[in-house]
Order: sequence, then C-alpha cells, then structure tokens
Amino acid sequence: MAKPVTMFPKVRNEREELQAKLSDAPVEHAAALLDLYELAQVSHEHGTLDLLRGLVGASDDLIGRVASGLSKPESIRASRNLIELIKLLSWFDPETLKGVVDQGETLLAIGPIAQQPEPPGWWTIFQRMTSRDGRRGLALIAEVMNEFGRRIDRSKTREEKAR
Repeated sequence: MAKPVTMFPKVRNEREELQAKLSDAPVEHAAALLDLYELAQVSHEHGTLDLLRGLVGASDDLIGRVASGLSKPESIRASRNLIELIKLLSWFDPETLKGVVDQGETLLAIGPIAQQPEPPGWWTIFQRMTSRDGRRGLALIAEVMNEFGRRIDRSKTREEKAR
C-alpha cells in the first residue's frame, strides 16, 4: 500500500517580512524620509498638525454644520449666483479686462478726467450714456436695479405678512 506524502507547507511569518522591508526602507527611501521628517517638523511648528488633528476629531460635527448651512435657501441662491458670475466673467478675454483695469487706473491717476479742474458736464455725460456701448451698460445696470427693487418689495411684503 502507498504511503501518504506528508507535506508541511512553509508558514509565512508576515511580521518578519514586514520587519525586513522596514529595515531596508531607510536605505531605499532615505531622501523621501528626510523630506517627510522635515515636512512633519514644519507642520508642527506652524500648528498645521494641531489644526488637522482638530479637523479629524470634529469631522462629524463639521460635516453636519457645513451640510446644514449649505442646504439653506440663501446658500443655494448664493451658490447659483456665484456660478452665474463665473459665467459672466468667462465672457471677457483676460487680456482685454486687464487692459480696461490698467486704463482705468491710468485715467484715475493722470488721465484727462483727473487733470480737468471740473468734472465733465451733463451734456458730455449724456453723450457718453447714449452711445451704443453706454446704452448696453445702462441696460445691464437697469436690470440689476430692477432685480434689487423686486427683492426689496418681496421682503417688505413678507415682513408685512409676518405682522
């Protein structure tokens, strides 16, 4: 009769393997470890580690507060308005906008309006406002003012109903 083969599998000692990897790590990753130690020291000196420890400890409370704050109607409106403002700003070429800002600073500092002893007259201002670009700007301002007026009227109505 045949004899059974006795096989004893080699038992892995994960702890010894990890210990060997750990002892080789300082040699292989010396530069990275030194950078990590330096980062930890700087973070400790500036209080960043304390801040991170506090954030991790209060994460549930913090997430709850942020979520409740963001779910309010005014937060939703503010987020939507921010998105619309970003869309509005995307219309402008950055170089053009920079030129307008630079020109505005120049006009305020040494420009013709600043050099005049008197501000422009009503007729000059009227001519500027009735130009094609001036009318566009005024239309935008009028829309914004209408919306503000509508909001003020709605808030007044709510206050009167609450009384």
